[in-house]
Amino acid sequence: MSSGVKRILVLNVDRDDDIGVKAGVETPVVGRDKCLEAGTRLILADPEEADANAIYAAVSAYDQLKDKGYQCEVALLSGSKDGDFEADQKMLAEAKTLISDLRPDGIVLVSDGFEDEHIVPLLQGLAPIVSTKRIVIKHSASVEETYRILGKYLKMLVYEPRYSKYVLGIPGILLVLYGILAFFGLYIDFAYILALLLGVIFVVRGFGLDNMFSQARRRTFFYARFFAFLAAIMMGIVAVIQGYSAITELPNASTILSNTTLLYRNLGIIIGTFISHSALMIWLAVGINIGVDAAYHAIRKNVKLAKDLIELAALVLMYSPVLALVALIENPSRSAVPVVSLLLAGLAVILVLIYMVYGFYSGRRTTVDSPRS
Repeated sequence: MSSGVKRILVLNVDRDDDIGVKAGVETPVVGRDKCLEAGTRLILADPEEADANAIYAAVSAYDQLKDKGYQCEVALLSGSKDGDFEADQKMLAEAKTLISDLRPDGIVLVSDGFEDEHIVPLLQGLAPIVSTKRIVIKHSASVEETYRILGKYLKMLVYEPRYSKYVLGIPGILLVLYGILAFFGLYIDFAYILALLLGVIFVVRGFGLDNMFSQARRRTFFYARFFAFLAAIMMGIVAVIQGYSAITELPNASTILSNTTLLYRNLGIIIGTFISHSALMIWLAVGINIGVDAAYHAIRKNVKLAKDLIELAALVLMYSPVLALVALIENPSRSAVPVVSLLLAGLAVILVLIYMVYGFYSGRRTTVDSPRS
């Protein structure tokens, strides 16, 4: 054989160390006969083991290269059943020993799956990989990868708290609830409760409300803002109830509400009645939230306080024009002058307030930015 012929190392790797765990073979294993013996011991220990076929495939590749005149050797490496870092470090150490002893010019890598090919980047720093061969035995490699990924995610869903509380915790609560209701014979009502709970869960998770709530809790004034938000919701509910009750107390209310023609004719009275009896609660609900923001910005000395004060002023100044507009809707024959006058007066006050606030903050900025004498 001429001196120009390369020395080739046909290398089979078993990352999860099935050869050691099942057959009791220590690696590295070097030589055709020893590799065949290792493969035989493994396939006798587990006839369905794909790693044994990969070992035979490596020996077959070695024979083919020898027949073509190449100077080559065949060897078997294994990792660790723990996988990941320990497996890679063990294979790397064995590979360094082999390559130091055999000094190959290139490596032909034979494996039975994508996991074993994690060693490729490690080997490339030791010797060139001139060829790789994946052995597929009685199953698709893509199916193997799919099973591995599914197993990984199933383990995450069961053991990681951030996933298990949804996958196991919520269904567990529903099953317990069903058991309690079934004990009392409330089978029919369970469907409505289940639909309600699932609906709430889907809305909360779909819109990320749980994450928003968790992040908001870390902020200053969270509880004040949360209380203001709940108060606004309750006030809004009270406003709707008051408005609807006022409508039902109108003369001939039941007749008007049941007749489309009469409803259309009295639409102004109905709208005006609803707004006039619910406006105060709505205004208070909005005002409480703006007031909490104003207090927060005042404590932090934030310039957004000016915006909050202007919003509060606008809210107060809009109350009377809205009531005047409601009176006009209820009785269109009234003059619209009071509404327009109140709106213009409110606009004038807001513009003056904006001008004063702008002048105040501009003066402060000028004082801060001016050079000290």
